Amino acid sequence: MGKRDFIVYYITFPNNETYVGSTSQPLNKRYAIYRNDAKTSKSPICQISTQYKFKEVSMIEVGKVRCVMCDPKVRILEEKWKKKLQPTLNVYKAYQSPKALRKYKTHNNYKKTPNGLFNIAIAGAKMRI
Repeated sequence: MGKRDFIVYYITFPNNETYVGSTSQPLNKRYAIYRNDAKTSKSPICQISTQYKFKEVSMIEVGKVRCVMCDPKVRILEEKWKKKLQPTLNVYKAYQSPKALRKYKTHNNYKKTPNGLFNIAIAGAKMRI
């Protein structure tokens, strides 16, 4: 699998709502995907994108990284920008450390299977059922 450029972008809508995301696609194409996804998704970014055309929003590149698909470098950079810019429409964290993710998944509110926790450790791919 070859390396490609991933862009971390910041969107500002006319109503002052903001969003941080990442993509390897041109920004106008990524925005078009949000608008199309609004037909089936209830996420805030998809819903608000239907109200404004691409030329009505400010969508700027704030970071760039060259890596392979699914490399955590992209999500780490995105999360860094989320903390710095504090967007209003982002619902989920882009990245959690393996330790923080394990803590989240072992918390009482996390979905449990009939056989107990279904937990896949990122390092070593160990399973506990």
